[in-house]
Amino acid sequence: MTEENVENIALELEKYTNGKYSELSSEEIDDISYLLQSIANVQSPNKNVSDAVIGTVDAILASDSSSNVPAETTARVLASCEQQIETTAKDGQNYTQNKETLSVQTCSIDPDVLQSDVVFYVDENKGEVTFARMSDLKSNNFIRIPIGLITSTTEQMANISFVSYYNLNLFQSAMSYLQKSDVVLSATIYDDRLPLVFDEPITITSKMKMNTKTEASSCVFWDESLNEFGDWSDRGCEFIGMDDEGNIQCRCNHLTNFAVLFFPNNLNSRYDRFLEWVTYIGCGLSIFCLALTITTVLSSKKLRHSLPQIVMLNLCIALLCLYLTFLFGIELATPGTIACKSVAVLVHYFLLSSIFWTSVEAVIMYKLTVKVFNAPTSSFLWIGGALAWGLPLALVATLLIDDKRSASSFYGNSEYCYITSDVEEYRLKYICGLYVPICYVIVCNSLIFAKVIYTLYFVRTSATGKGSSESTVKRRTRASNAVAISVLLGLTWVFGFLAFDYPGNVVFLALFCFFNSFQGVAIFYLFCIRNEECRKVWNTWLRKCKRKKKHNRIHSPVSTAWTTDTDDSKKTHKQSLTSVATF
Repeated sequence: MTEENVENIALELEKYTNGKYSELSSEEIDDISYLLQSIANVQSPNKNVSDAVIGTVDAILASDSSSNVPAETTARVLASCEQQIETTAKDGQNYTQNKETLSVQTCSIDPDVLQSDVVFYVDENKGEVTFARMSDLKSNNFIRIPIGLITSTTEQMANISFVSYYNLNLFQSAMSYLQKSDVVLSATIYDDRLPLVFDEPITITSKMKMNTKTEASSCVFWDESLNEFGDWSDRGCEFIGMDDEGNIQCRCNHLTNFAVLFFPNNLNSRYDRFLEWVTYIGCGLSIFCLALTITTVLSSKKLRHSLPQIVMLNLCIALLCLYLTFLFGIELATPGTIACKSVAVLVHYFLLSSIFWTSVEAVIMYKLTVKVFNAPTSSFLWIGGALAWGLPLALVATLLIDDKRSASSFYGNSEYCYITSDVEEYRLKYICGLYVPICYVIVCNSLIFAKVIYTLYFVRTSATGKGSSESTVKRRTRASNAVAISVLLGLTWVFGFLAFDYPGNVVFLALFCFFNSFQGVAIFYLFCIRNEECRKVWNTWLRKCKRKKKHNRIHSPVSTAWTTDTDDSKKTHKQSLTSVATF
């Protein structure tokens, strides 16, 4: 394909695609994408070629098969379209083309005569893209480029292109479960000397989707380097709020294709309230049960000197601190403050510590069951405690120190007091700081407890007698409880990871909420209610309460008066008998 014949080929291709229109198959679209790529590679500034390319892309998007085309094909079509638009814009043309599925406008602006920011907006009534002053703007979808960015161009004229996509089938994303804004806005300044990251951010305004919340919105751009053929990314973009008309406002430090993603797990406010009540009730009950478990263990000399019970005591303390920080910290602390950041740090620390203590419990059960002649000692408890409390502290401290070096914060954000997981910049920190430790502990615990259960139930021991049988029963009960807790914590975070990775799946979110909130209740049932020694402690408390109640009743003012009167009567009666006898 050459400069001489590219126009004829482009026009014939447009004629063919528009002739078949909605009947285009996915195989034909794939073949057309290669032809578009060849046409764009010629880099012809001919207006007829540009019209033909835009018309062909419009026909592809309008076809019924466009939603079923592979991502590789749509990426090729999108790249060809953008390359032809770039060729037109760099030629200095003031070009406009409005189609059913997309609108294109290129312009050449003299930076010296520019008086205000450049605004590109979508006229929803006409389906067109055009310029406007902010005072005359009457649109819900627009991009504003600061005047300082345009005047900083090194070229004599600033060549700019604006594209509006009304059909989003060219953007095949792995996050297909998310809703997207109705329009994808694109803006490009063609100057290779401009910095990749702008000092003055671009402002994007997008119309709010129905039945969604502000908190469920994320400002994104199309990153062609992701997932081989491109995907949505929020790197360099942030949500800044709503304007007076209820439109979403975003700010980005670069130019490309912009959109807003809406997370569907916030569709139903009644469902949100239900999960909120489950969280409050579950956390409240867990706090009470964990506090009672800790008090019970500390009240019994036998329990507080038992190595497994000491481990369980530390796990309860870690979980209790986690629940208290979560319940009273996340909601009460103001996002963006030092208090909010402190809450995020504490929640992360106590979460990791509680997970690590389950690993210590697993190792103790292994030593008590499998390595019978190598039982754990007090020195092992000190080492295990140092690791369970110390490793999370070291990890959190490292992330916190690194966080101080960056402008934004990994701990806490503008919406809630927890680690930031939905920003590309912190994705690696999130994986290494939460995913990896939890997954590693879950895998190790699973292997250890599998060996413990196998030894207890399938391996015969040489010990015999009643005492040995009772000891075996106790070890089996203890191991079953430990496995139950580890499975509970493990399943909780399996559901949690699924809920985070697939926010639209309310089932995983509900399961994570339920299991996470009632962990304290489960521990209380398994290690207190089913434990005979704990029941003895409670019986002792009840007897003391009864004796105290009886003692208070006996020494009440009425009883004292009655006793005094009786004693006086006995004394008078005795004196009378003595007088009679004397007489």
